Amino acid sequence: MQEDNILSTLNLSYDHLPSHLKHCFAYCAIFPKDCEIDMGNLIYLWMAQGYLDSSNSSQSFEEIGFSYFKNLLSMYFFQDDVRDRRSNIETCKMHDLMHDLAILVAGEEIVTLSKSNGCVEKTTRQISFDIDYLPRNSFNAKKARTVLLDKRNKCNWENQIFPEFECLRVVDLGDYRREVPSSIYNLKHLRYLDLSFVGIIELPDSIARLQKLQVLIIRSNDHLVRLPDSIVRLQNLQVLILDYCGMLQGLPKDIKKLVDLRHLSFYRCNFSHMPIGIGELTRLANYMHL
Repeated sequence: MQEDNILSTLNLSYDHLPSHLKHCFAYCAIFPKDCEIDMGNLIYLWMAQGYLDSSNSSQSFEEIGFSYFKNLLSMYFFQDDVRDRRSNIETCKMHDLMHDLAILVAGEEIVTLSKSNGCVEKTTRQISFDIDYLPRNSFNAKKARTVLLDKRNKCNWENQIFPEFECLRVVDLGDYRREVPSSIYNLKHLRYLDLSFVGIIELPDSIARLQKLQVLIIRSNDHLVRLPDSIVRLQNLQVLILDYCGMLQGLPKDIKKLVDLRHLSFYRCNFSHMPIGIGELTRLANYMHL
């Protein structure tokens, strides 16, 4: 079959998906082809975009997101799932044709900026940078919700984009290796922030401005010594991941104020003690990973 005919056939499967799964699948156009997609992280991204409907459910966002993922996996929208020793799914991939389908149905809303594609429209909402320069038309997307930076990016233009994209919900600076732009902490709609591998020594008190933040990932920052006390003012924070921050001395003493926290992970962190009030985080009980 010609590729166009195959996409037309696959599009029929997409058309039969319920609306919530259509959004979740189309969002995956933001990843590169043949990319290993971390399932847990994908669920957090869906959560930040508001794709997970918990209005009529007693389930957590993680449980709802996993059920969405399993549905898409069972219909072959995802493949090559990798599992841990307990048979829990860790990562997956998308077939190239499925990725092409995601790009097709996403249209102008999701754009991966590359040397062969530099087109950003006013209707663009999710942007992934696969280049080390900033196209002039990037600022067309004033209402962008996602910015994923290329890990190879060596330029310092982030201070230009974050003040312009005031509606951002997702920022991933993965492997940034420079000072985190202070303008990030003014993004009042931000729900997901990934500062993994950026080499930060400390987080500023201004992180407390991110009042809608739900997911904060600070994985593998070897020189991070402490978290600011102001972090406990993030009343909507549900996920806090601190894995492989070997110098981190402990958690804030008032962490009990993070009443909505569901997932706390600090694997390979050498805490000498735990805050007394951590036992009061009742929603955390089934989600702690030591």
